[in-house]
Amino acid sequence: AQTFVYCVPADVCKIFRMLDSYGDGMAPDGVYRLYRDNELIHESLGENYGHEDNYSFDCPPGTFCNNPLTLSPGLAVSNGNADTWYRFVPAENGTYEISTCGLGNACPSKIWVYDLCDGITITNNNLGTLFYAEDGCDNDPNGAVATLFLEGGKEYFVRIGNASNTCTGQPINFELSYQGPIVGCTDPTACNYQPLASV
Repeated sequence: AQTFVYCVPADVCKIFRMLDSYGDGMAPDGVYRLYRDNELIHESLGENYGHEDNYSFDCPPGTFCNNPLTLSPGLAVSNGNADTWYRFVPAENGTYEISTCGLGNACPSKIWVYDLCDGITITNNNLGTLFYAEDGCDNDPNGAVATLFLEGGKEYFVRIGNASNTCTGQPINFELSYQGPIVGCTDPTACNYQPLASV
């Protein structure tokens, strides 16, 4: 067994990252433990996490998908981080819209929606997303709008961010709204196939 001790500032967001060149993590019987002031805060016991395992701590809520803020329909404001993460569980199957259009945002915005948190690759484009938007607003160059077809009771992770590196610290105004039932055909051979459709 090996032990490493580090002194880190108490008042900053920290990310512990365990890298594995072979890509099998701690599987089948490896172990690592992360302690802070002799208190166990994270561990991996035989877990196959692939090439990388990340654990964040002392970070404000919404900094990462594993410590998201709760999102409900209505107006909201991001916390001004480069990205703010939210957890949303729709009450019912339906078409939902997330929009930053016409809300007075000083910086260009982007919207990412994921159907999971663990194992996703965070990029500035649509890689790995369920839905993604960086534009779509009439007469608002800083706005973005995403139309989402979501399953009721399922957990989704929403990421709201600035599209410009010069805008860190600028909060983003946005709105989540229910637009109605999902329209389409539940026949997989139909050209308008939509498995969640109710109309």
